[in-house]
Amino acid sequence: MSRTQSKAPQREAGPGVEMELLDVDGRSVRYSVSSSGDWLYVNELLRARDVVVEGGSGPVELRLVTVLDELGPAVRERALELLDNEVTAGLRLGRLAGRAAPTVGFAHPPFLSRLVGYQPVGERPVVALERPRGTPISGLVGRMPLAQRQAFNVSLVRALRWMTAAGVVHRNLNPSTVLWSDDHGAQIVDFSQSTLIGVPRVPTGREPWAPQEQRDSWRGPRGVTSERDDVWAMARLIAVVFTGDNPSPQSLDAAGLSDFLSDAFSAPESRPSLITLLERLREPDPLARVRHTDPRLEEGRRQFDEDFGADMLEIGVVRSSRSDHLGPPAGSRSVATRQAAPASPTPPPQPASPGARSWRSWFRRGHRA
Repeated sequence: MSRTQSKAPQREAGPGVEMELLDVDGRSVRYSVSSSGDWLYVNELLRARDVVVEGGSGPVELRLVTVLDELGPAVRERALELLDNEVTAGLRLGRLAGRAAPTVGFAHPPFLSRLVGYQPVGERPVVALERPRGTPISGLVGRMPLAQRQAFNVSLVRALRWMTAAGVVHRNLNPSTVLWSDDHGAQIVDFSQSTLIGVPRVPTGREPWAPQEQRDSWRGPRGVTSERDDVWAMARLIAVVFTGDNPSPQSLDAAGLSDFLSDAFSAPESRPSLITLLERLREPDPLARVRHTDPRLEEGRRQFDEDFGADMLEIGVVRSSRSDHLGPPAGSRSVATRQAAPASPTPPPQPASPGARSWRSWFRRGHRA
């Protein structure tokens, strides 16, 4: 994000403005803006402003993200999709953090941006995020001391572990969306390009940070998103931070990264899992003791598998995405683990057409979670 003074009038999210937001539990919370900074341009469709607001618990520093003014209908629709993505990821991460808090000892993982609230209705819908910590690593490439580089590795892998456990794929990891703080470590921000695990891949992100299967030039089958999709970009970021240059076998060897990043630049299905990467770092899984879902939801899945699983396999339909990806509980059964085969080969999933309407509609239909 580059800091630029906006031509928008000060009354927009400026001092004295009252805001009513929906929090991650769908409750309405009122805030009053006490101070605000300049507008920042997130991308060609979204802008953001850092503000201090007064709420029930005192002053809070937020980053408000909204669409640019004067967008045509089709472009505005795309901008609202980006806000949808931010909210969907934020709700997933917030709910996982709520389940994990009693075990891990903090309310929200500091290495991932936090959704505070959103307002889907009106001319200027808004997403409110906790103000990011740190600075983009684009200014630190090749300049971090060794101890900080090692801490960067650990915190970035932990961040992806939490993210994929919530069923989220970022798809836009790059030196502008990953921050570094000496106090908090790495932090992943800007989930506007994110999606969920188990949906068809489409061209997303920007080169040279997007893996091959996300690039416009890719001509092979794209498949569906998985927890390994962001491993490629994560590995490139780590390599560049360590070496200050584009990764190569020689530079990875010289930096002592060859074993840690082994197969990270392979095809998605051959990349190491986040659990494997943590093991290579000799780090424990931060979510090993966290209950993976609400027991009522798991019971509903079990009953669904009992009633309809065999029929789904016969027509070649397999549930590809759980509500999160911490792994199945002991003794659980799922459609995907049954040893039956579809009657005929299932064609690979095709990417959604450019004009396809996303099923997520927090903003475009004024939906309230």
